[in-house]
Formats: sequence, structure tokens, C-alpha cells
Amino acid sequence: MRVVGDDSNELMKTIACGKVRARGEYPRALSQTTVAIIWLVTIDRISHASRAPARRTWQRFSATCPCRDLLDIVSSKWSALVIGALLNGRMRFGELQRHLDGISPKVLTSTLRRLEDFGIVSREVFAEVPLRVEYTLTTLGEEAGVPLEALRAWAESQLQHAQRAALTSR
Repeated sequence: MRVVGDDSNELMKTIACGKVRARGEYPRALSQTTVAIIWLVTIDRISHASRAPARRTWQRFSATCPCRDLLDIVSSKWSALVIGALLNGRMRFGELQRHLDGISPKVLTSTLRRLEDFGIVSREVFAEVPLRVEYTLTTLGEEAGVPLEALRAWAESQLQHAQRAALTSR
């Protein structure tokens, strides 16, 4: 599924609804709010493309919108990184921890549980000695990986620009 164009600048133009920041100003780091906005735009485009006539329409910026819980999960720093790591295939807990440099076992456990509760990650336990547990993305998790991967590509393409802007603003 292709949500937005492959060009990272096109991604930002699409997300900003045609309002690209003046003079190429970009934030130093993507905030959770930025990720949530990108996710909302993506959800809106996907839902308009596949919406059945009888489907209820939610006000996406309303406090009562049920997608807020899902956005909270997907837009958190570690959740986005876990989803990105699992896009490559199934991984065990230790592999994930080594892959995600800087994450504590407690935070990784909490993140995986929340992702599993929302149906983004599947946990498979093998009755072996020692016990083996593997994590994979569900279909929903793979779909969530599409806009997150586009966001990662954009962030990587703008990294040098953001670093220069951060140095000049000090």
C-alpha cells in the first residue's frame, strides 16, 4: 500500500496540506504531536479510500475520537522503533533489545505489551527449555509501518538541514 509519494519533500507538503514551512525551517526533532498529525492525515486518506457508505465518520481532532488511543501507542518513540525493527521479520526479546540501542528491558516489555494489546504485535511462546518467545507484526502492525517508514525516510533526508538549523539558532 502506498500512502503518500516516495519523495520526502512531497510527504511533508502532503502532510502540511500544502503549507511547507518558510525558509526551510524544520523542528530539531519530531515530536509526538508531529507523528500524531502525520498519522491522522494518513488514517484520513486510507479511510476515505476504503470507506464503506455505512461506516461512521469520526471527527479526527475531537477528544472523543477513538483513534486517539491508537495514535498514542503508535506515535510514541519506542513503539515506532519497535514497529520499524519488526518490519524486518520476527525477533526475540533479546534481539529487539540489542537492535534498539538504549531501551531498558522494563520499557521494552511495557512497549511490547501495549502493542500486543492493540493488535499491532503478535507474541508467540514456544514450549521449550529455555522458554522461547518471538514477536512479529500483525497485519495492522505492517500497515502502521508504512507511514512510520515514510516518516523515518523523511527524517533521515532532513537530518543535516535540521542539525544546521539547530546550530544557527543557538
